[in-house]
Order: sequence, then structure tokens, then C-alpha cells
Amino acid sequence: MSSPEMRFLAVFNRHLIAGGEDQSHNLEMQLLRERGHRVDEYLVDNREIENLGLIRTGLRTIWSQESYREMRKRLHAHPYTAVLVQNAFPLISPSVLHACRAEGVPVLYFIRNYRLFCLNGYFFRDGQVCEDCYQQSIPLAGIQHRCYRGSLAGSVTTATMTVFHRTIGTWKRCVSGFVALNPMMRDKMVTAGMDAGRIFVRPNFIHPDPGCGAGERRGVMFAGRLSPEKGVDWLARTWIEEKIEIPLSIYGSGPLESVLGELAASSPYVSLMGRCASKEVLGALGQSRVLVLPSLWYEGMPRIILEALAKGTPVVAAKLGGMQDLVQEGENGFLFAPGDSKSLKMQIQRLFTDEANWQRLSLGARRSYEERYTADRAYLSLMMILEQVQAQPYPS
Repeated sequence: MSSPEMRFLAVFNRHLIAGGEDQSHNLEMQLLRERGHRVDEYLVDNREIENLGLIRTGLRTIWSQESYREMRKRLHAHPYTAVLVQNAFPLISPSVLHACRAEGVPVLYFIRNYRLFCLNGYFFRDGQVCEDCYQQSIPLAGIQHRCYRGSLAGSVTTATMTVFHRTIGTWKRCVSGFVALNPMMRDKMVTAGMDAGRIFVRPNFIHPDPGCGAGERRGVMFAGRLSPEKGVDWLARTWIEEKIEIPLSIYGSGPLESVLGELAASSPYVSLMGRCASKEVLGALGQSRVLVLPSLWYEGMPRIILEALAKGTPVVAAKLGGMQDLVQEGENGFLFAPGDSKSLKMQIQRLFTDEANWQRLSLGARRSYEERYTADRAYLSLMMILEQVQAQPYPS
């Protein structure tokens, strides 16, 4: 399985603003290339949407004949070991999965969100977890509430895509293996009736190793998209209302930027740092005493938590989704009840009142990274999954 002659085709629909999925795609390609494998890429960019228009974009989201033909052509031209699909939404579409089956090439579909069951992919609406469309044959609630970016047309299109491909058996017949980020994701898929034998759990990873932080550690930091599901506005308000007199630095950009700017202006302990390059965020993690992640949705596997662990920075996170798998209570950080300001304050203060405890958690954080989230671990896991799906790439 580890022969340098293995050749992969990576499929990725780029986002307008690069985020965690883009990072994951790039790292997976780097991981394979550094180990001597050849990786070709089939990339489509969302900037094309402006030229396509609403109707053509909608039709391509449901079934892209362009992507189907291009995939058949590429798979026929080279003997690929497997196709790795990181994101096919919206322009590539699940049609590429049918192309893979037609050519008999195994395909791994990486699950980064919950779009198979929820129109916005988050299981989140109106400031809280929402599963109204989960296990429903038609996601009527999602259409009614315009859950895809507040757009009726977009919500109808996304609903049609998921229902159409569920109806024609795309997820059952045309995927060799689903790669979920955490056990909860896998459980959601299995409960929805998907084949448990084709769903594998494999976490994200950090590469290269950024090294543990050194020197004096100060304050608490948040880094991520400044949007409602991240709970960052709640975090800033909690900091002010609970009178937490510890510096909180908020890194990132997004729709809540102006709101957070007003909150930061009203408190000497809250600072809005803006969007920073990855290198700067890693540097800040290595100088911070704590990373806090108050997300209100079922996070898959936030890369910022893995980066904090690699830097030896303890994490305080909401006990929800993939965060509760990453943060081991009392080993590399603490968990708090989602939306519970008293619980958050208590856990934060624990990390500023007992130096010996912080040192132990810092060592535990670094150990978590070394044992679970390195490139070597990720590569071994990917090879094991490939070995299993190659035995029977598709259901008969």
C-alpha cells in the first residue's frame, strides 16, 4: 500500500474565502506527495458562479454533466489508486461519484460538515442546534426557513440535490468509503441509514509540527470565523457581563465583526485582532495561556484546537460535537456546558489560579497532538482505510 507509484486524483470545489476545508485539502495533498505519491487535482472555483448565473449554478449543483464528463476522461486516461473528494459543493456536484463508479476507481468522500442532512451543513438555526430536517425525506423546514444563506432559491436547490442523490442511491452505490472527522459524525450517518461498514473515522492533522510554545504565556485567545454558530459574540458578552478580568484576544473576520468591535470598545479586557495569517495565529497560540472555543454548533474537528494542542496550549471548549472528543477533561483542557457563562468563567479561572495544574495540562495538550494528530498518524490511517475499501470498492 505504501508504494511510491500510487497515484491519486483529488477533487475539490474551492470556496470564495479560503477556510478550514481548503487547508485540509492542501494538507492532504502535501501529505501524499511528501511520501512519494503522485497527486493530480480536479479543481473548480466558486468564482465561476458569477458568470454562470442562478439557473445554471442550480442545475450544476444537482448534477454537473461537465464534471461527470471531465472525471470520466481523467479516470480513463490514468490508472488511479483512488479518488479523494474533499468538497464537491456546489459546482462539481455528486455526479463525479457516479463517474468514479463507472470507471471502477475507488472513491473516498471526506465528510467535513452535515450537508447530507442539513441545508446549511451546521445543524444550526436561530442561535441554537437544530435537527428539524434530520432523517426527513424532504427538508421542508430548511426550505421554509431559507437555511442556505437566507436564500429560498439556494435552499430549494440544495434540498433538491440531497433528495435527488438519496433517491438514486448515490451515497449507497457510488462511494467506496466515507471519511468522517469524529465519532458523532459517524453516528449521525449510521442513524440516518447509511452503511456503517463504509464509514471511517479519521481526524484532521497538523503538518508541519509547529513546535510547542515557549516563554511567558498570557491571556486567552479565540480564533475562527466571526459568525453566530461560533458563539464568539456570546463569548465577548460573557467576558463583560461576568467581569472576567483576563485579557481576551479575538482573531478572525466575519459577519459579526462590527458587533464585536463595539463590544471590544466597551471593555479593557476584550481585543479584536482582525484576520491574521496562519503563521501569526500559531505564534499567538504559543504565547497564550488558553484557547477558548465556545461554538454553539456540532463542530467537526476545529483545526484551531489541534494547533493549540501542538503548541502545548490548554483548551476550554463547549461540550458539543467534535470538541468533546478533542478536549479530554483534566488532561489537555476543560469543557463547559454550551451557552453557560458561569461554567465558562469557572473553567477559565481554573487555568489562571493553579500554575502546576496549567503546566500539567500544557504537557497533556502537547502529548495529545503527538499521539493522535501528526502527519504520520494521518498517513497510516489513510492507508488503512484505502486497504479496506480496495477489497470491495463498490456494493454489488
